[in-house]
Amino acid sequence: MPATVNKKCRSCAFKTIEFAKEQSCWQSNRCKSKRSYYRKRESINANRRAKYKQQANQVEMIEVETPSVTAAFLQIYRTGGAKDSPVHALGAYVVVDGKTVAKIEPVHTQGWNKRQLDSYVRKCLSSLHSKFGMTSFAEKEVLDISVHSCPICNKS
Repeated sequence: MPATVNKKCRSCAFKTIEFAKEQSCWQSNRCKSKRSYYRKRESINANRRAKYKQQANQVEMIEVETPSVTAAFLQIYRTGGAKDSPVHALGAYVVVDGKTVAKIEPVHTQGWNKRQLDSYVRKCLSSLHSKFGMTSFAEKEVLDISVHSCPICNKS
């Protein structure tokens, strides 16, 4: 517990030095620093509280190096929403550390048979393998679209 404030010393601190020296309790070795402390006490304590609050709110941030991740994603555009509905278009993109760095624009695949679809997907993969070393797609995104919201149909 902190020492209690001497009320007489505190009131004397805000008066002139001549008045303080005339008091019977004056001690030159103690009173000068006590008077200074009592006059500045509010700001000293405010600074101390602010410094403590700042230290209490500071949380040490630890940085952990994350591995570099390169992933390719195949986009399959289907009409109708069912798993067995026909493939409307195919596209792909490559992400490195969360940023898209390459994209294979979607192409219409209406009327293509399974062999043609598989061949196109292999061509996309070989292209990505030559540039990024990708051997497979990390994920296949199946996007349910209507013909009216097709990104290729709306370009023209």
